[in-house]
Amino acid sequence: MLSAQQQEHDRAVGVADAVGKPHVVYLHGKIVQQQGRNAVSPEYGPYEFDEIVGALGEGGARVHAPIRTGESDTTVAAEEVAALVRGLLGSGVAAEDITIVGASLGSVIAMRASAAMENRSLRFVLLGACNDWVKEELDPDLHGHVLSIYEESDVYGQSCKSVVAGKRGISSFDEVRLATGLGHGFLYRPLPQWVVPALRWSAAHGQQLETPESLQP
Repeated sequence: MLSAQQQEHDRAVGVADAVGKPHVVYLHGKIVQQQGRNAVSPEYGPYEFDEIVGALGEGGARVHAPIRTGESDTTVAAEEVAALVRGLLGSGVAAEDITIVGASLGSVIAMRASAAMENRSLRFVLLGACNDWVKEELDPDLHGHVLSIYEESDVYGQSCKSVVAGKRGISSFDEVRLATGLGHGFLYRPLPQWVVPALRWSAAHGQQLETPESLQP
């Protein structure tokens, strides 16, 4: 049976109307990998996977959101993401029209995929991504346009400025600091505070996306 990632890859390659549209690849957090799309954290509450995917697509983007299962290795997962993106590129989608959004563990996978693809035109949004381990152990060779979004009360993910410093493959970098008081739970739901900057980052270098009324302040 094909994995969710392989199914997404095959669909990306075979979709005739993929060209000329913005594409968002959403990589969820670890709890969805462990519990499935209806995951619930005792600390942060439900992980609103479907709602997040819906919010990312409301502005007109086509959203690819493969669900990882079990103890999926981040290196293997990154290779599958790279295959999905290369499939889109091979079907004629411009790199500028592709944004990879990674949440928590998903951001680690996004960073590994960025290093593997070495494409300076792709865009990445990293949610709750950076910490000492990412800086000192992972030390990703990031490429492309990178937006970091973090919550000041999050004990797991903070600023990515020290992680991106000196990375010559980065075409542009920006960062948004949130103050929701939700800790790591900020990425469990489609908060306008991070969804809107993510959509704007997509529009900054590729297709113009509309900000849905439901996300407007």
